[in-house]
Amino acid sequence: MSFSFPVKISLKTSIFQDGVREEYELIAFGRFHKKDGIYYLKYDEIIDSGTIHTTVKIKEDEVLILRSGSLNMRQAYKRDRLMSGTFETELGTFYLTTNTKELDFQWDPDLKKGTLKIHYGLIMEQVDVGTYQLTFTFQEDEKAVI
Repeated sequence: MSFSFPVKISLKTSIFQDGVREEYELIAFGRFHKKDGIYYLKYDEIIDSGTIHTTVKIKEDEVLILRSGSLNMRQAYKRDRLMSGTFETELGTFYLTTNTKELDFQWDPDLKKGTLKIHYGLIMEQVDVGTYQLTFTFQEDEKAVI
């Protein structure tokens, strides 16, 4: 069964680097849809250098985050697997590796809300740059016009 509807999204990011923890939260409006058994969460983020279009593709045991626009990034996550990705900037392309420790997707079709948690180690150009935890929470919001 396919569906598509507007959602309000909260993305909480925790970063652990060199014994220091930083936390960020982004609130965005976007769309959540399902097609051919795959879930998609799409939203735009406005930053100083422009707009970033983000697509989170959720399969059974794998997640892919694609960002394009003022920055381009591709990160893949699969529990207990090293996955390759890229981060493109004006300085060039950096190669990423994720080592996913936790990957949990919950979706309640009756309440039209869900969560996606990803906890992973990040390696950029063969250098360990820390441990990240992403928590997406989203719920249908008819006012979420995109």
